[in-house]
Amino acid sequence: MKIVSFKNDYNSLDLGDPIRISELIIELEDRYDGEIELDFRGCFIDYPATSVLIDYFIDRMRDMGKRKIVIHTDMQFDEKTLLRLIFLESKFLMRNGANEVVDKILRSFAEENNISIEIKVWDAVGKNIDSYRYE
Repeated sequence: MKIVSFKNDYNSLDLGDPIRISELIIELEDRYDGEIELDFRGCFIDYPATSVLIDYFIDRMRDMGKRKIVIHTDMQFDEKTLLRLIFLESKFLMRNGANEVVDKILRSFAEENNISIEIKVWDAVGKNIDSYRYE
C-alpha cells in the first residue's frame, strides 16, 4: 500500500490550494496499486481542492480490483463534521447536496463501488484516537 504524507513527502501543508492539488495529482499519477493511504496530518485542508484529490483516487480505483483508501487526519471533530470537512463538494459523495447525511452516503457509495474507505484520527502526540470505516 502506497503511503502519501503530504507534509513530509511533498512539503505541502496547504491542501486547500487548487493549483497545488493539481500538481500533486500529476506527481502521484500511476504511483499506487489500488490501495493508498493519504496522510493529511499537519495540513490545512479545504474544499473543493481536498475533495478533488480524494475524487481523483476514487475515480482511478473504480476500475481496479483492490480498492482501499485510508485517510489520516489530526482534525478532532465528531464523525459527521469530519466527513463534511473532508468530502465537501466531492463529486462522488455530495450528490444532491446531502451534506447532513454524508456518513450514510459514504457507506452506501463504498458498498456500491466495492471501495473500502477508512479515516483514522490522530492526536498531537501521534496516538490513534478514533477510526471510521466505510465498506
